[in-house]
Amino acid sequence: MNHEYEDKMKDASGGAMVSKLKKAIETLKEELKKQKELSTASDDYIESLIYHSMWDSEACMKTANDVASCLKSLKYKKDKLQALKDNIQICYKGFGWENWHTHWSSGGVSYSVPELTKTLKGLMREEKKQKRPIPDKPKVPLPQRKSTPTLGTATKQRGMLDSTTVEPENKFELQARNEWKKRETDGFGSVCSKRQKKDAPKVSEDLIGKRVEYLAEFDMDDSGTEKEPRWCSGVVERICDGTWVIPGRMRKCWKENEAVEVFWDAVPEADAPACRAQVALDPNKWNKDGIGAWRMDLGEYNYGV
Repeated sequence: MNHEYEDKMKDASGGAMVSKLKKAIETLKEELKKQKELSTASDDYIESLIYHSMWDSEACMKTANDVASCLKSLKYKKDKLQALKDNIQICYKGFGWENWHTHWSSGGVSYSVPELTKTLKGLMREEKKQKRPIPDKPKVPLPQRKSTPTLGTATKQRGMLDSTTVEPENKFELQARNEWKKRETDGFGSVCSKRQKKDAPKVSEDLIGKRVEYLAEFDMDDSGTEKEPRWCSGVVERICDGTWVIPGRMRKCWKENEAVEVFWDAVPEADAPACRAQVALDPNKWNKDGIGAWRMDLGEYNYGV
């Protein structure tokens, strides 16, 4: 009898341990699933923040005339399509306006520039009728308490529930904004790039006094074996008149309006002091990410943190 009792106790104990283990595994799975969902939501929110920021920039087309002018200034089909898509996404993802949701293809065939142009202009006309205010920020993508009809004054408990919903929203938003800033500091993505004009500004005297950024390669050690790209910022002081000799090219000169002289800010991480130097501003390298790329200096961006 004693042996039989002991065997039953062992079986019960083993069953309890298996049950606890299964519960722990399920809890871990739920936690991992939740973390994955939050990570995806954070990525989506950062994308929405970027599109929202583009509204108040030269990348945004606010009228049908803006659309026509922008498309006319762009040479390549891919750039025209991207400009149209970005401006639709500003309202769909940046503002959360569901009626702006747009498919880019049908039956496996991508929509053409004229087709997307028609879509964008149609959405603009409808929006003009609605006269909706521009939201201050994108909607935080966290589950919301369902809205239910009430009779009379809302209860104190309901008010407390609403206030407790706001706290995780604020926490999520702050974490997403910090992650956004960190990514861009580490070189992943650039809100400055997204906010630029779609076409390169003409290199002319109109640039004098304005700040530009130029992607140059720097020696990061004394031996010159370690090189890294860095964005340099500075003020345009002169425009090439056709007589400037290209460095290292003997007597060959840049053409008129092909290059600029800039007083560059110091680049401390490359141990480069402030200086005055000439560079070519190639329109084909406008707002790109390779050596020789350039863009306008829009100043320090406020990530909201």
